[in-house]
Amino acid sequence: MNKSDSLGALRNRTQHLLRRVVESLTIPDTGARRLAMGVAMYFGVKCYRLSKSIGHLLDVYQASEARIQLRVLCEHYIVFNFIMQDPNDRAPAFVDFTPVHQTIWIDRLRKHDEVLDLGEDFFANAESQIREDYDRLVDDYRTRRGKVRATWTGQDLARQAEVVAEQTGEQGLVELYDLLYRPMSEAVHPSPSDLRFYLGTGEGGQIEPLFDDDVAEAEAANIWAAILTLKLAALIEDGFGLGLSKEIGEVDRAMSQLLEERKQGTGVAASPGAGAA
Repeated sequence: MNKSDSLGALRNRTQHLLRRVVESLTIPDTGARRLAMGVAMYFGVKCYRLSKSIGHLLDVYQASEARIQLRVLCEHYIVFNFIMQDPNDRAPAFVDFTPVHQTIWIDRLRKHDEVLDLGEDFFANAESQIREDYDRLVDDYRTRRGKVRATWTGQDLARQAEVVAEQTGEQGLVELYDLLYRPMSEAVHPSPSDLRFYLGTGEGGQIEPLFDDDVAEAEAANIWAAILTLKLAALIEDGFGLGLSKEIGEVDRAMSQLLEERKQGTGVAASPGAGAA
């Protein structure tokens, strides 16, 4: 088994573990814990799917495109950390923003109805389904000047990472934002730094297209997908005590060992943030 295969196997193992954690969530019928566990299940399922989609892209040698999914996975991990610092307040705030967010989109569609031609009946029907909840909740999402916020927190992702750092005294999420999330922007947006992934030099210096990625890119994507998936599983376990800490520890140790072997074998330092602890 080569290094890429080993890393892929590790990523698959973290996916299986995250699924086990999510399936162990037993959501109560009422109370603040119901919303907190429901939000945890949402983030767990979505990050499980993201990790699997990264694996599928790597299987067809599209590591550069896997970076896009990796960025999304990183974003969800940071936001879930932010929520879990105060789940009884932030989980309901996350969920209750739904009718406000839907209304923002209805207004956006109405603005372009000359092109969409949906008609006023469409908008009236859409608004009627959420109007009561919107009127009840919208004031919780206003700025000091009374304008409705465009997001549920009113804070960008960098600020959410900083808030977690302030509350925990640890800089891990701030470093993750700077070292992974921001550099992955070049995979999402047109970027001159991205040229190296798509263009190469052939014989005689001729520029040639690169339709497949090299192994090094796949290794990096595998490492980060495994790290984030494991960390999310550990975060859910820490928040709700599902009795899976032993399994998480075993995968954590296997990851640390594999990354150390990779470091010793290649002379390249293991990726920062390894391990769930």
